[in-house]
Amino acid sequence: MIFIRYENFRSYLKYYPVTSLILAANLVMYIILLLNGGSDDTSNLLHFGAVGSEPPYSEELWRYVVAIFLHHGFDHLLFNCFAILVFAPPLERLLGWWRYVLLYLGSGVLGNVLSMALYRNEMVETISVGASGAIYGVYGAFLYIGVPRGTHLLAGESPVTGGAKPPCSLDTCVRRNLCVEAYRRK
Repeated sequence: MIFIRYENFRSYLKYYPVTSLILAANLVMYIILLLNGGSDDTSNLLHFGAVGSEPPYSEELWRYVVAIFLHHGFDHLLFNCFAILVFAPPLERLLGWWRYVLLYLGSGVLGNVLSMALYRNEMVETISVGASGAIYGVYGAFLYIGVPRGTHLLAGESPVTGGAKPPCSLDTCVRRNLCVEAYRRK
């Protein structure tokens, strides 16, 4: 299956270097936050690069990138890193490392910009941290690549998937509703 990880640690680092760097950056930033007052402290998050809805934190452009690698608490870090660990590697292989970096960082920055615009419009003072915008960019790229060409991405025909073909493709499951019948025959 495309989203199941079979690699050992060394292979994962070799085949998915950008995803590995993203995960490492998230962990390093979390440890730095912990050593300097914790990742739940708003002033600490702002000090290390969280985007704020009020000036000067909303006007410093570097914050829109750095905030992608900051997380508010261990559970936030855990769930974002899990999503990156599972869903991002096939996309890194499909797009190539430099397109994947552009997609990941661009989606993360766009997510931060849009969330700050929403909160400024609502006149609510807030901060933004986390990789959710980047992760939703990864999900969106999979939808863009996989839905129109579902027989290639999700049916195991891509060299990225590395697994056997399922009994039906996304095309037959969604558009023709034949997948249930294919599973019954097993």
